[in-house]
Amino acid sequence: MSETTDGPAITLYRLQACPFCERVVRTLDDLDLDYRSRFVEPMHSDRNVVKRLSGKRTVPAIVDENTGVTMSESANIVEYLSATYGDGPRGEGGVATDTDFEVVDLGPAEDAVGEGDVAPDFTRPLVDDEQWENATLSGLTADGPVLLVFFTMDGAFPATYVWNNVRDRAWEEEHDVDVVGLSVSDPYSHKRLIEERGIDYRLFSDPRNGVAREWGIAHELDGMAGIEEPRPAVYLLDPDRRVEYAWVATEWPDFPDYDEIEAALADY
Repeated sequence: MSETTDGPAITLYRLQACPFCERVVRTLDDLDLDYRSRFVEPMHSDRNVVKRLSGKRTVPAIVDENTGVTMSESANIVEYLSATYGDGPRGEGGVATDTDFEVVDLGPAEDAVGEGDVAPDFTRPLVDDEQWENATLSGLTADGPVLLVFFTMDGAFPATYVWNNVRDRAWEEEHDVDVVGLSVSDPYSHKRLIEERGIDYRLFSDPRNGVAREWGIAHELDGMAGIEEPRPAVYLLDPDRRVEYAWVATEWPDFPDYDEIEAALADY
């Protein structure tokens, strides 16, 4: 591992748990290059830095002071690094073929359920590591406070990243809160996510995205006409379903401030 924080010539702007970013990291490590990582989420100002440098808010991006090159998109970066510091393009057939993503501005969720509101009730399949069955939100809150996490489709990297952070925080142990998730993925996908990622939480399945629409946080996926999912969002609900804390994404991908959630739970 050649990552350093003391004066390296190469700076990599990246997201945690981003497969495209990890491809660049592997290339840097394979070439034994000194570099500095700058994690650009959840600080939106850092993404603006990336745009000023490379012209786009695409992540990953690198700045190479050795050559004066600034570049985004993992395929381009891997090809550049291999050609400049190695023996040419990496891997069988040369350049990586992964598709990078653009940060999409969703704008404010003006109709979203907010703090002080009573959240709409719903009934959906609730999945754990063994089975699933229909459950109501009101049935969960009747037993105590609920932290409801709206997240992306199970196959998208933000889902893995969010649940890794939630798992590591273990809020259910310290704050006696029931942490549950909701996405448009079907129960079979949820079960695989729970098993493969070691997620000890129950997940609501809402393939038609009706809950997100009722809560005012639905959005159409960029480049996928007619396909919706919830904006990433986090709600802390009291036993009457009143919202004690709310965070709703204004861009994709976007991630909550986990320390802020921690503080809200501590204050509840």
